[in-house]
Amino acid sequence: MLAYGSAQNAKVIIRGNRASRSVSINTNNFFPDSATLVPVNFLPSDNGVFKIEVSPGSAYSRKWSNYAEGFTSTGAIFSYDESGGKKVHRDDSISPGRQYYVVARHFSCPFSEISYNSVGTLKLQNGNYQVYSITVNVSLQDERRYSQISDFFRYRFGVGLLETAPEIIPLWPPVIEQDVMIPTKESRIFCAVTSGNDDPSVYSYVGNQVLSVPVHTDQSGQKHIYVTAGTVDTVLSVDRKYVGREILFRMKEIIPSKSRYEFSFVEPDGKSISVDEMTSNTFTNGGTITVNAKMELFLGSLDHNYLHIPLRSDKSLLPTFQNLHAISVVVDGGVVYSYRLQTMYRQQDGDKFNMQFDSNIYCGEYVPIPRWAFHLLETLRRNGSPVIAQKILTHIADGKLPIGVIRALEKLRSATRRDWR
Repeated sequence: MLAYGSAQNAKVIIRGNRASRSVSINTNNFFPDSATLVPVNFLPSDNGVFKIEVSPGSAYSRKWSNYAEGFTSTGAIFSYDESGGKKVHRDDSISPGRQYYVVARHFSCPFSEISYNSVGTLKLQNGNYQVYSITVNVSLQDERRYSQISDFFRYRFGVGLLETAPEIIPLWPPVIEQDVMIPTKESRIFCAVTSGNDDPSVYSYVGNQVLSVPVHTDQSGQKHIYVTAGTVDTVLSVDRKYVGREILFRMKEIIPSKSRYEFSFVEPDGKSISVDEMTSNTFTNGGTITVNAKMELFLGSLDHNYLHIPLRSDKSLLPTFQNLHAISVVVDGGVVYSYRLQTMYRQQDGDKFNMQFDSNIYCGEYVPIPRWAFHLLETLRRNGSPVIAQKILTHIADGKLPIGVIRALEKLRSATRRDWR
């Protein structure tokens, strides 16, 4: 599509309030495989949106949205975190206790629960706009005050106030945000769901269809979903069937950097440890990581517990973490090192095998030992059941074991896989 537009000398025209900008469609101005941000230094029309046209007009123009949301002189609210910033769209919501930014000619409010201070100035074509950092501190228990503050934001910015904003939060595997959410390893993504509703609804958009996504509840009452990413965008939203899109997922190649990135782990006793040597108990008492650049460390467990640790200095302390199963390191929003620690099984998995070991597993004909069985035996040897593992190893003859042993190992392997899923 980009090549076609370039061959036709097509242009994208963005029109606002008494001003416009024209951008030629070519590889110099647009990315071929992700969203392109086009800066403008003017405001939208009075209805708060920029009009978007493609010239010359043709069927090609139907590939483009015909508007983009901006903001009027009354201002707009933006959210911001380490992955970037975005405008809080009209009919979306903000939440108490979180920091936001207001861009407006002037901002003031009559509520002491809204703390704000000026942090800078934006110079646009039709004047200067102030940037304010704001935080709302009000409890839903004070219904009258909460309602008044919600009405204020609704009238001023067109956004509501929700104690828990509807969100889909990717937990594992870690994702790289490059226009869409790109999982660093597996295509099946475990996501938390937050909502102001006790029973949130999640919707997926496929063509002209809107499909419901099953929402699961764990023992602690937390909501989660499983998302499968493919080569076509997976588009999801929370609690809004026909309005707004929360998040997009897509499988996409993450191009490695030519730079050299290094990191190393040290246990509390000062001993260096490689990933190959780690067990599920490695970070039970914490540890230290040394890096040569800013990185993001992600730890995952078989219990669906996940930890994100921003690494901003050459040496960082690691908190305690139970049942370690996988490690990912993300650098520069794209360079990824991922390790699924195959030798990681929890102690109760060893206990399951102990129960099976009590029965007579040394029975049946001798069969060749699968490769996975050697890895599992090494896991048992290093991670809590060395006596059992050694006894099984002594029964090996010509690379074979009794079929009863193989079946017992297969049961342990299957049980562990179910726990991870």
